[in-house]
Amino acid sequence: MVTVLYQAYGHQDILNECLFSIMSFLRQVAEDEQGPSAGSRPACKILIYTDQPEFFRPWLSSSPIPVNYEQLTARQIQEYRGAIDFVHRVKVKVIEHFFAHHQGHLFYVDSDTVFTSPPWALFQAVAEGQFVMHINEGRISDKINPIFKKMYRFLRRNAFVLGPMGPQNSGNKTFIPVDTAMWNAGVLGIPEGQKDLVQEVLSLTDQMYSIYAKHVMEQFAFSYILSRRGEILSADKQIHHYWDFKEFRVEIAEFLDRHREQPLAQVLQADAPKPIRPPKKATWSLFSKWRAYW
Repeated sequence: MVTVLYQAYGHQDILNECLFSIMSFLRQVAEDEQGPSAGSRPACKILIYTDQPEFFRPWLSSSPIPVNYEQLTARQIQEYRGAIDFVHRVKVKVIEHFFAHHQGHLFYVDSDTVFTSPPWALFQAVAEGQFVMHINEGRISDKINPIFKKMYRFLRRNAFVLGPMGPQNSGNKTFIPVDTAMWNAGVLGIPEGQKDLVQEVLSLTDQMYSIYAKHVMEQFAFSYILSRRGEILSADKQIHHYWDFKEFRVEIAEFLDRHREQPLAQVLQADAPKPIRPPKKATWSLFSKWRAYW
């Protein structure tokens, strides 16, 4: 069993993003029922960690893939942010909770994503022991952007305890190679047999962020720890991650408002906006015409 895992809490825009992403996945499921891979889909389900499950239930009650929920409370979310008060630490803790309370392989997806083709090959790869992340963004040592330049200096100056922190592992520190590849963590496929690595990711995230509070620390921790364990497979051909295009939330809200009273099966057949950034000089009125995604 592969669990497609989401976290969505707080702001309405994030809930909308998550729902839209799930719909894009279910659209692939519906289209593939009569396709060449019909009958070969790995067993899967959807699990949403959220503080507002009542938002999703009316939309997803008739989902062809089972949808379950884990309730998040405000107190729990704050605890998951930890002593370092890092928003992306919540992702690591949600994944930790999943492996502690559920069985099967993990396929985590950020809310700001859209499935563009069937992900069955990725699911099968995870079930067979392969790691998946969204896309390789380059090696830190290449210093291709300001973040990489800062991370390069940071890694050259600081060493870290590798492995889960504890009485048996609290002293020896190691410098992480600056040629480590940074992968985008908008998608994370982790086989059940490798679930212990989450503790390593959590420990490294806490150490790094406590020294240098950059938003990419959880992403880098996953990139490094997974790459130490094995090869990472890219998911960018099956999933689009629009992390740098939050204006798309307007289009999502309008789409959901138009189809709020319709059955899910009908919504999945409707034209939906595509998260492609318009040219810088384009107006929103022009962009609103660039639809017909599904």
